[in-house]
Amino acid sequence: MKKTALDPERFEESYPAWISMAEGSLANLRAAEMYPVKVEINPIEFLFWCLQNSRKNNASARADFAAEKMRQADFPLMNI
Repeated sequence: MKKTALDPERFEESYPAWISMAEGSLANLRAAEMYPVKVEINPIEFLFWCLQNSRKNNASARADFAAEKMRQADFPLMNI
């Protein structure tokens, strides 16, 4: 995904570095009593979605795609 991104500087240098960042971000959100949801993004599916929706591979499109995937999964909201 980084190779086709308009904003490659927003990606970590390696997958292990990304995992570390993501885990830290998830921990911070949970500490703030938020309930983040992991959404797996298939790069080919994302690029096809970009073409279908006249979007470019940038942070905004990736966020919108992840939100759409979460809606499609019909993720149940937690009763707190």
